[in-house]
Amino acid sequence: LPEGLLLAGLLLSGIGFAFSMYLTIIQIFVVKKWCTLCLGSAATSFLILVLSFLGYEYAYIEFAYTYRDLLKWLYIVGVIVGTLVTSLHAKTFIKFLRDFEISRKEERRLEMFSHTAWVAIAITFLSGLGLVLTDRWYEYTASNSFFVMVLIIGILIAYEVIVNMIISPRLTGMHFGDQPQLDDHEHSMQRKIAFGFIGVGVISWYSLLVLSVFDFFIFSTGQILIGYLVLLIIAVLIIMWVEVTIYKKSKLVAMENKDDTIRY
Repeated sequence: LPEGLLLAGLLLSGIGFAFSMYLTIIQIFVVKKWCTLCLGSAATSFLILVLSFLGYEYAYIEFAYTYRDLLKWLYIVGVIVGTLVTSLHAKTFIKFLRDFEISRKEERRLEMFSHTAWVAIAITFLSGLGLVLTDRWYEYTASNSFFVMVLIIGILIAYEVIVNMIISPRLTGMHFGDQPQLDDHEHSMQRKIAFGFIGVGVISWYSLLVLSVFDFFIFSTGQILIGYLVLLIIAVLIIMWVEVTIYKKSKLVAMENKDDTIRY
């Protein structure tokens, strides 16, 4: 069979498995119900992907090595798009949490940012995997920042799952309800968790961008990891302080608007 056909089969099986994982995550965190047929389909997709890779491994590695420069550009594009989209998502989400109001347009915008971030993560992961598999001279895998970059990608996947599939639907559900309860304990906790993870997501994307563009060979892996963790802690502390400040102001504004509505 032509190598192009083998690669197309591997690509299609990868897309099918990724979509199955997306639907499985929705079952866990959104629908909160299991579908036996869907789980069987996901398992079958995973098996097809493994067999496809084992059968086409040589063709895939040769293709990745031939187009290594293209993979580098795709990786950088994925990181840049993820950084920009997460920044815009954080700005829109914080605006929503600040004024206790969200429109359907803003909700659809948040969903668009979330889907785009998933695409950016997929491009970053797949192109990065191609670079690692073809790293014959250990240009990337021997780098001091390689382990930290892999860790960051894992954290970003967890961030997308937690923020966009768990916290965001709950908060928007509270605001779109018939009688929004904005002062209860659950709403307060969801807000704090959302703010904290927003800081983690933004810092992680920017850290991945910096580590991808610049070489930090003068620092050890441990030093880079400690620096990243310190940035995360500082970002979370700052954004939690911002959350407390915003919450007090927005609660006061909401009460004033409620009083004006009652008087009207």
